[in-house]
Amino acid sequence: MEREIKLPVSKQKVKVKALTGGQVANLPFDLELEVDRAVKEKRFLHPEHQAQIVKALGFNPEELHYLDMRAIVDTVIGLTLVPNFLEKNSGQPAS
Repeated sequence: MEREIKLPVSKQKVKVKALTGGQVANLPFDLELEVDRAVKEKRFLHPEHQAQIVKALGFNPEELHYLDMRAIVDTVIGLTLVPNFLEKNSGQPAS
């Protein structure tokens, strides 16, 4: 899955793709667990986790405003975890 978004600060349009299973496995933290924790604690992912996610997509986190990075991360989570969650809970592939 892929979605084009306009970054809130830089106003650039970028294409954001869902992370592959391999990319998720290569992250130095459990993405699903960290997102679940962040939701329960009503906070965003830790900045270092956000940076690792955008790096996995080929972005340079040092060149991104933190709000632009957050927009990319939110989109990635929506594209990566939501379909997996729906598939797990319905027993059928998400479309």
